Amino acid sequence: REFTAISEGFDSMMQRISALSQQNMDIQKRLLEEEIDKRQTRLLALQAQINPHFLYNTLECMKSIGVFYGVEEVQVIAESLAYMFRYSIKGANIVQVSEELTCVKSYMAIQNVRYSGRFTLSVATDGRAELARMPKMLLQPLVENALRHGLEERPGEGRVQLSLSCGADGYMLVKVQDDGIGMERRRLEALQEGLNHPGSVSDAHGDSLGLMNVRERLALYYGERASLRIDSERGRGTCVTMRFPAQRG
Repeated sequence: REFTAISEGFDSMMQRISALSQQNMDIQKRLLEEEIDKRQTRLLALQAQINPHFLYNTLECMKSIGVFYGVEEVQVIAESLAYMFRYSIKGANIVQVSEELTCVKSYMAIQNVRYSGRFTLSVATDGRAELARMPKMLLQPLVENALRHGLEERPGEGRVQLSLSCGADGYMLVKVQDDGIGMERRRLEALQEGLNHPGSVSDAHGDSLGLMNVRERLALYYGERASLRIDSERGRGTCVTMRFPAQRG
């Protein structure tokens, strides 16, 4: 009986040692992975200091070529892309509404070179909205969605209407409306369901990635105080409406 007790105690001790050893290995592995991530992040940061400088020089070169040869399209693309790139990597995450609108207009300028001026963008803001601030890069993905999934597939010219207003309740209301092909009711319901229960952006389909990205960023900034809704009818276009707390400039 004594030897049995000793044997069982020894087995139990070995199991604990094995478990602690495995736990220690897991911790070391995790620490090593974190160190690798830190080094990779530092490397990417160093690369990021080089790449923008090279890109700006390249775009300036393109712009100069466009001016020299009188090719306005090259000049427009170079200037617009330079602004969008500079804007997207700037440090501030909360920007003036005017800056966000300039980014959208730059994007539309590039697309109208590509599509020979097929698309029109109209912008309407009230006094409060013009003085407000908002998270960066919220509008461009929605305008891009309007073009890709609404206007590109319909023949002829198309229009995107962008409106921003601030109510007395302290909330900003943003609408991005197009007169494109719209979507079927089943597709609309599935898309809205995904927006109402956002998960990982990586789980989104290619045609809804931009919308999911915007919805998750709204949730990160404002939580339940923000909303994103889609209204659409096949053959009559789509309207995306955002509502979130307005921030004073």
